[in-house]
Amino acid sequence: MKKWLIAVLCVVLCLVLGTGTVNFLTDPLMQYRPLHPALTFVAFDYDYINPGLAKNSEYEGVLVGTSLAENSDMDAFGDAFGMRMIKLIYPGGTARNNREILDVAFRSRELRTVIWSIDDTLYSSGSDALSHELPAYLYDDVLLNDVHYLLNLSILYNYTFKDIVNSMRGMSTPPLLRGDVWSGSDTFGKDAVMAVQTKNPQQKENAGETYYQAYVQDNLEHIVVPLLQAHPQTQFIFYFPPKCVTYWQNALREGVFDAKFYSMEYVADTLLQYDNARVFFFADRMEWTTDFNLYKDNIHFKQAVNNQMGADMAQGTGELTAETAGARIRALRNMLLQLDYAKIIGG
Repeated sequence: MKKWLIAVLCVVLCLVLGTGTVNFLTDPLMQYRPLHPALTFVAFDYDYINPGLAKNSEYEGVLVGTSLAENSDMDAFGDAFGMRMIKLIYPGGTARNNREILDVAFRSRELRTVIWSIDDTLYSSGSDALSHELPAYLYDDVLLNDVHYLLNLSILYNYTFKDIVNSMRGMSTPPLLRGDVWSGSDTFGKDAVMAVQTKNPQQKENAGETYYQAYVQDNLEHIVVPLLQAHPQTQFIFYFPPKCVTYWQNALREGVFDAKFYSMEYVADTLLQYDNARVFFFADRMEWTTDFNLYKDNIHFKQAVNNQMGADMAQGTGELTAETAGARIRALRNMLLQLDYAKIIGG
């Protein structure tokens, strides 16, 4: 019995040490070094991918945001801004998601530029909210917590093993880290957009301008502004992406149209008080927002739009100032209120 127990313990110890050794040497989530060039990176879970990218990539600037920024070509962004850039995206991510990954990035280096895509999650969730729980052991610098990474059988199978197998199969690394993630596999155009529109929606009462104010103030006061203040040498570039006109039609129907515009103006006015913050406004690019061929639903657009926004921001095109922000945002509001949606949409 004693020999059997010792044998079992030896086997378990070998498995544990073997798992830790293979995970450490392969390091599929780039916690200690960039991914080995012989490996094919195939993982698509941003919660697990992003901290390693932030710790061990070569970059001077980052793009953070939700899936609206996901398709950005970081080679194009890097060329436009004249620096090495990476994207650290969380589809459906909150302001706290962005802060968590920016904290990792700032611990790794002093960033020249942070580009931040502003999405509705800034209005619809508080500063404590995460899109889902993050694996904290990948985001901190506590070496003792690395046991959760190195001795993790799930990491061994889902990342280490799959990277090795796909490398042996000759598979190429997908464009997740730098390029077009989903445009090649999705359907764009009016039919795709209208497929997600509510048929004969019930008109809701106006929720009022300040409907989102508590969330907006919470995120600005506890996440965004503290980052601006903590890193005065870093230039933060915030931008409002262009939503399809059907998005605004829905906002009118749902009674949150005024609340969204109030929130945008509040955010812009707050950010523009800081010397290291710039704000760009692409929500009024009607040549984009009325072109259904650019959209796959009410909010997601083709990579060409992402890349053009990057080029425009690098050149200063579409920038708001403290003097122009309010008028520009209110002008879009008035235009959308007068828009003939039936004519544009065709019914």
